[in-house]
Amino acid sequence: MYTHSNSTMSWYSSIVLLLLANYISSNIVKIRDRYDQNIIPTCNARVKYLRCRCQSNEKPISLHEDFTSPDVRMIEITNCKNVVFEANAIRNKTSLKSVTLKDISNLILEEFSIYKNVKHKHQTITVTIANSNIHRVPSFSFKGMSMLQLVNVTINHISPFAFNSITNMNSIRFFATKVNHIKSQAFRKITTQHLIMNGCNFNSVATKAFSNLYVKQNMFVMYSNFSNVKRNAFMIPYTKQMNITNSNFHDLKNGAFNIQTASISLRNVHFSKANAGVFANIRSPRGLGQTPKFSLNFVTFSCFNGKNLKINRNSFQPDFKNVYFHTPDKKCG
Repeated sequence: MYTHSNSTMSWYSSIVLLLLANYISSNIVKIRDRYDQNIIPTCNARVKYLRCRCQSNEKPISLHEDFTSPDVRMIEITNCKNVVFEANAIRNKTSLKSVTLKDISNLILEEFSIYKNVKHKHQTITVTIANSNIHRVPSFSFKGMSMLQLVNVTINHISPFAFNSITNMNSIRFFATKVNHIKSQAFRKITTQHLIMNGCNFNSVATKAFSNLYVKQNMFVMYSNFSNVKRNAFMIPYTKQMNITNSNFHDLKNGAFNIQTASISLRNVHFSKANAGVFANIRSPRGLGQTPKFSLNFVTFSCFNGKNLKINRNSFQPDFKNVYFHTPDKKCG
């Protein structure tokens, strides 16, 4: 009897140990698979980084909060047809330093997607999106960045508050990017050192599209086209230097630029229709010591209006050279 009971107990113990081992092994695999390359065949995931390089005819990649390790430092996704950035995907990734998205045919952003909680400046991230298409940038999509760079990106719609309450940025850079609609307060309460728009096309820029955007150093617009810019579209309380070169404005409403700057220069710029008083709300800060120049050089107005060149004389000295006016058969603003 004793031998039989001992044998039975030993048999039950073996079964329990086997089940326990299988349970532990299963959970180890699950934990590993959360962060390893087995999640999606094209993704190489480790504790410190996530790299996804898609092949043809693959399923969409959907990034969610548990997609990567809590300690991930870099996310890089390239050559994918469909990528979904879900809400809170990176919100609490305290070690994350960079997000790079390239060659994505359809990039879908949800609210609070590329949105990181930042308590200290060293926790900010750099975000680069290149050669990609975004139908809609929803509200509260971006936060916690030190740099935002869009290169050859097509965006149909940027919603109000898409970029909201972002401080301590080094730069916002648009290169060869096309945006159809920038809604009111799409860029709101942002502090950055530099704002650069180079080789871009902006179709419709709403009133207060850029609202309370502080540019501590340079605002540069180069080789860009603006179709319809509403009144107070650019509300920039301060920028040290504002330069617009080799650019075109099709329909610029009066007071489109509501900007305070210590230096302004427009060179090789064409205005198809500039309504009266387009420059009237550009002013200089107090206490500069001497009145800065408002420089126009090789600037063309297709539609002449006596108030096209109205500037704030209390803020600037006019410095106009090679300014040309044409009067086609259309009504001027």
